[in-house]
Amino acid sequence: MKKITFCQGCFTCKRNGGTCILNDDMRDILEEILKSDVLIFSFGLYSYGMPSALKNLIDLMMPLSSMAMRKVDDRYEHVEQADFSKFHYVMICGCGFPNSKNNFEAMVTQFKLLFPKQSYNYYNT
Repeated sequence: MKKITFCQGCFTCKRNGGTCILNDDMRDILEEILKSDVLIFSFGLYSYGMPSALKNLIDLMMPLSSMAMRKVDDRYEHVEQADFSKFHYVMICGCGFPNSKNNFEAMVTQFKLLFPKQSYNYYNT
């Protein structure tokens, strides 16, 4: 099992080229992510959002972007420290509700903000 600590929010990783101050297994995980073409997130919906362990993993992906920002349409985003043009993701999210109406919108919006350069297919079954 990998050891992943909580992000401290210090932004040191954004200032020093992507190296986190925490000494855990996240460095190895980030290397694997950068080698990947597709990242698959599969999780159950918790209070209309992702489980805290997944949120922590995403927070710890901060070293992949820099402090530099750019304006994209009407919002700002951090500039990547690597080339993510080949990168794609898949989100598989389920819940115990009999339908998905008004249950997944927050999750879909969050992933669209996290991965703004991706195309989206949202299946509501």
